[in-house]
Amino acid sequence: MTQSKTVVSTFTFVLWIMLGCYAFTAFQRNTFWKDNLTLWSDCVKKSPHKARPHNNLGNAYRDRMHYEKATYHYQQALGIWPDYALAHNNLGVIYGLTGNYTQALREIERAIQLNPQFSQAYNNLGNTYKALGHYDKALDSYQRALSLNPNHSDIYFNMGNTYAALGSYSQAQEAYFASLSLEPNAPRVYLNLGNLYSHQKQWEKAIAAYKNAVSLKPDYTEAYNNWGATLNKAGRHEEALHVLSQAHKGNTYLFETNSNLGDTFKALGNYEKAAVYYQQALRYNPQSFTIHLQLAAIYREHLSDKQKALYHAQRALELNPGDATAAILKQSQKELTGKTN
Repeated sequence: MTQSKTVVSTFTFVLWIMLGCYAFTAFQRNTFWKDNLTLWSDCVKKSPHKARPHNNLGNAYRDRMHYEKATYHYQQALGIWPDYALAHNNLGVIYGLTGNYTQALREIERAIQLNPQFSQAYNNLGNTYKALGHYDKALDSYQRALSLNPNHSDIYFNMGNTYAALGSYSQAQEAYFASLSLEPNAPRVYLNLGNLYSHQKQWEKAIAAYKNAVSLKPDYTEAYNNWGATLNKAGRHEEALHVLSQAHKGNTYLFETNSNLGDTFKALGNYEKAAVYYQQALRYNPQSFTIHLQLAAIYREHLSDKQKALYHAQRALELNPGDATAAILKQSQKELTGKTN
């Protein structure tokens, strides 16, 4: 399981475990079966009372994000073999992916109890502690995982994310570099390294890292989005517009990309287009205080649309009445109401 939000706008909790279901049989069947879901479904059908096929079918469902079905097959595996450490670990991963961290800890700790040399379970334990905000325990778990498997790039990556969350940026950078030394072509590491540099206002280093990420994964929408956001922060808005147009081609991070495009056009003085992209961002997150605040200002100060300005000011106040801008919003609301009556 690999986590995600570090020092950035958007960030994961993923674990890839590749298992065999009787190596010789798998070798023969791979010439007939199109994918592992079909393969392991057939294994379970033919051997319903064996734990490993259920575990592996659970993996196939997990990889497709069918978490309920994955949970069912891991539980079936454990019903057949209660001391199956791998299935306990994998069930813990599913609980972590679905936010059930107490159950995740229980299952992963049971996996470690059954197999004290299980480095991946320690890695997953660290991910769970990180998700809970227990960063010291997370780092202890990662260190234990590394003591058992010092050549696992994922562990260093997760350590980097944890150090970044703690604000220990130099240690985070060292961990990301260690991860890249073991897996040089890992776009997600370059993404988070870029996020780290951007957070520290090291614009050129951030941009270089994002460029590496998209060179390795040309359709990496998140990297394009964060690269564009960094260019905006650096005041390079024309460049940001070009990069964010690449992000906008993807079907993910639509709120972030539209929001960043709104920021870009606003900085360039094109308020009509800024409003268009902010409105599109609201389609994906209608509860965004920041976007309503931006729209209230644009409609009042630049587009002379008092009704829309009033609407977005009211929505911003409803969403976050305790924000530092609340007094300004209330004053603006009074002035707009007075002028529209």
